[in-house]
Amino acid sequence: MSIDDASRNILILYATETGTSQDAADKIARACRRAHIQSRVFSVDAYTTEDLISESIVIFVVSTTGSGIEPRSMTPMWTMLLRSDLPEDLFEDLRFAIFGLGDTSYERFCWPAKRLFRRLKGLSAEEICGLGEGDEQHPMGIDGALEPWIDTLLEALLRELPLPPELQLTPHGQLPPSRVVLAESQQATKALDPLDIDESYHTATVKCNNRITSQDWFQDVRHLEFEFEDNIVYEPGDVAIIHPRTNPDQVEEFLSSLGWGNVADTVFEVHHTQKDQSLPDHLPSELTLRDIFIRHLDFNAVPKRGFFEYLRFFTEDALEKERLDEFLSPEGVDDLYEYCFRVRRTIREVLSEFRGVKIPQDYIFDIFPPLRPRQFSIASSVKVHPRQVHLCVAMVKYKTKLKVSRRGVCSMYLSALLPGDKLRIGLERGFIKLPRNTSTPIICIGPGTGVAPMRAVLQHRIHDKAYGNTLYFGCRSANKDQHYKDEWEAYAAKQFIAYRVACSRDGLEGVKRTYVQDLMEKDTERLWELVEHEEAWIIISGSSNKMPTAVKQALRLTVERHAYDTRELSNVERQETSTTSNDEETTERNSTMGDYGTSGNVRRHPQRRNVLSPSSHDHDDPYASQRKFLFISRRSRILKSCKMLLTTAGICAALTYWAFLTSKATVQLRESEVVLPLEKLWAQYSPFFPVKEYVPPPPLQRHGARYPTTGAALNIVSAVSKLQSVEGTWLHRGRSNRLKRDKLAFQRYSQLVAQNNLPFVRASHSERVIKSATNWTAGFSDASYQVFNPVLSVIISEATDAWIAIFAPSITKRLNEGAPGANLTDAEIYSLMSLCAFDTAAHSSEGDYGKVELSPFCGLFSKEEFEDFEYVGDLDKFYNTGYGNPLGPVQGVGYVNELLARLTSTPVNDSTQTNHTLDDSPATFPLNRTIYADFSHDNQMIPIYAVLGLFPQKTALDPTKPDPSRTWRASELVPFAGRMVVEKLECAKQEFVRIFVNDALQPLEFCRSDDQTSPQGLCTLEAFIESQEYARSGGNGDFEKCFE
Repeated sequence: MSIDDASRNILILYATETGTSQDAADKIARACRRAHIQSRVFSVDAYTTEDLISESIVIFVVSTTGSGIEPRSMTPMWTMLLRSDLPEDLFEDLRFAIFGLGDTSYERFCWPAKRLFRRLKGLSAEEICGLGEGDEQHPMGIDGALEPWIDTLLEALLRELPLPPELQLTPHGQLPPSRVVLAESQQATKALDPLDIDESYHTATVKCNNRITSQDWFQDVRHLEFEFEDNIVYEPGDVAIIHPRTNPDQVEEFLSSLGWGNVADTVFEVHHTQKDQSLPDHLPSELTLRDIFIRHLDFNAVPKRGFFEYLRFFTEDALEKERLDEFLSPEGVDDLYEYCFRVRRTIREVLSEFRGVKIPQDYIFDIFPPLRPRQFSIASSVKVHPRQVHLCVAMVKYKTKLKVSRRGVCSMYLSALLPGDKLRIGLERGFIKLPRNTSTPIICIGPGTGVAPMRAVLQHRIHDKAYGNTLYFGCRSANKDQHYKDEWEAYAAKQFIAYRVACSRDGLEGVKRTYVQDLMEKDTERLWELVEHEEAWIIISGSSNKMPTAVKQALRLTVERHAYDTRELSNVERQETSTTSNDEETTERNSTMGDYGTSGNVRRHPQRRNVLSPSSHDHDDPYASQRKFLFISRRSRILKSCKMLLTTAGICAALTYWAFLTSKATVQLRESEVVLPLEKLWAQYSPFFPVKEYVPPPPLQRHGARYPTTGAALNIVSAVSKLQSVEGTWLHRGRSNRLKRDKLAFQRYSQLVAQNNLPFVRASHSERVIKSATNWTAGFSDASYQVFNPVLSVIISEATDAWIAIFAPSITKRLNEGAPGANLTDAEIYSLMSLCAFDTAAHSSEGDYGKVELSPFCGLFSKEEFEDFEYVGDLDKFYNTGYGNPLGPVQGVGYVNELLARLTSTPVNDSTQTNHTLDDSPATFPLNRTIYADFSHDNQMIPIYAVLGLFPQKTALDPTKPDPSRTWRASELVPFAGRMVVEKLECAKQEFVRIFVNDALQPLEFCRSDDQTSPQGLCTLEAFIESQEYARSGGNGDFEKCFE
């Protein structure tokens, strides 16, 4: 059987910016060849995405660029996969595996790979092995995770494609064929250079190459100017692509060391024989070995493990072979790390020590990595410098741990350029976007050479007479490395910019150094004025080390100092919080679902809103919606800073205007808890309303009002053309209402609180939930006229699900008939109806006594249709994590066992999802408090209700017909700010428990005292504990079923 047999054929798609994932794809293909599996290897932009439906097995290798962004080559495919009209079973016949490449020094590690994994699963594709995550920070780089993942992948592939009896797995010790064959050319001249005819590159002439740091400074930073023969177009934030060339003297020495000096200038034809293995871009079909090592292959790179695997085949020296065998053995991993990776030995240095190695010329493309192009942020505006590109580049020069001086290949190339030299430069779009309205201020934060794109931005805006600019620049010394000092000071003198510079090494010895974030902390009042009142955009550029985190903390401090109404919170100081979760959008954690005790409740967030609705002036300014989105999105993201742009652009100016022609309903609120009748039909999107009047403490509650989560926003995207996702963010209406209601809670439970007995507060890691918890403590403190600072532990994980519309065809037909060309789908109807809820909240941001306007989107639907809409939420909660899911209640077992521990002041006894590390510590799970407050999400509160036995539904909900008498209504179970309160009471020396949900006393029918259900909802503590046998038994084996 041939390896070309179509039945043993898979597809490998890679998405890359710098070629790293292409290398990984090649390595995967070589491993597949050992199993006699033929691989077709393509860049994602060279493959027709629609053909995925006909593939059987696909391996994706996905790099990360920027701060969690997919490579540009992947964007078209990703956009197509996000289409909401794709059927859920689109890829039911597709099996896949994904390996992501990233860097854990960035927050959104391997995000594109993780998002692709979830999306393919959502379209019914089946993974054949787990998601692989390669980390550049690993001691062995990407290979540290890639090689063991390939072993796992190969095992999975052999289960899918078993070897025929006549074939055997090729052993590791067999030399694979070379990817090229070099044949001496019969032509006297070399072939045309593909780079010279690539239309995405332009010929440029060096205009100047000046050092802009002091001559006695340790770092050489260059300002380079290139002039182009043709007119060029680029935007601030775009990047220049330069192909470096290795120093010719180094190449001459290297070729001689390999014994190739006598054939260095012989012209060879390159015949690509192994098509599943890539070759460097822009490689001519005929060239010399000298050309290859000057322009296409890199012998100054730190080799990967595969390099040593090849060396073993090419040495006849017994000692060298033995040493290589040790390096490649499982026991020799540390030795290889110490020898090569830790001290960053180059290929050239390794070959100088393994002198017995004789590399066949046909294997040079297998052994030596490509000499990759470098990307540099452009430091100029084409409006100010037409036909020019300026760069600000730090020359790489350092000493290794072996005390060997080293210079970067590209640094050597750029530093040697002289005025008049010519080269080809590519231009590529960056990630910075600027406000269309020139009156919108911007705040640029760019330490060191991170100021390069800021120079382009500021030149561009000043040319356009946009003078609301602030630049925070950081350097070590004002007179040594303050890049473009004269330019900034000249701009500042003309009031074109506000210039703030931090020189960290200019202070006295022993005095605390000043960094950019220190200046920002001093400027919080001004920053808040710019962000809150003038809707400034914030752009950060620079290194990926501690700087972004420190700047983010300064922005956090700005929000904490100024975000709240000082008249309302004058007695409230900053609430101390502690978290135990990492990046909330990339980390899945096993953690407890809550914390509980003597008096406690589950609280859902107060209300949230969607920011897509137009105000009265939106029709006059088509970008008004975009500006509002960017401002609000920035506030939601201000605590989640990226490396580059903090704001997110992309709302279409032309919203669906036909939706705005409907009438508006206005009502004057008379008290904080008043809601419109229609709002009670929005299921989990309903604002809080008390089922019965009661003022509870808030021990377990859903997070406050927010914007749509990313998942919900993606559905809205398809309903409202070209909208981008809006992060779930907590709203003023919910915060204001929470403060007032929690003051009432203090009045009821003030006797339980003292400085030595503070409420214990926990929340999930979502920002909106943390804000809800923080504002609960604010309201509680304000009512007491003193400040309590309970610990806030962030430990509950969140799951966000999309609701499936099941009732929409008639509505779809009606709206499409009324709006020809809209082509709405049934799934998008649900999104539009949820937009009614979000957008109404946006009209209600003035607080308790402001006006509430029903969104114009609400007018598209009747009351009866909203009743159907409500039932979608009821069904979702019932069958997702409620009684309708056999494994739904078990998800609340951990929380209930913690509740029992609080009620009895005994350690937690649970073997399911509780975090034993946290629960065993008095600091994170105290047993001596009188009030415990937990803030969570609707999808986590529902299984808690179910495991407790609340809201028992006599019959399962019928997916085809709502039951008007049903007890299971999401709007009454988990509205925004919905809460469950458990009280432990002592009466006549007997302890009782009672439960309120949204202020309604629960009958506790499951709990019998003396064989009678208490009409007051009271249950003896002993009987309550006895009634929770399912939780105490760990779910009767259901927890283990979750992993079958």
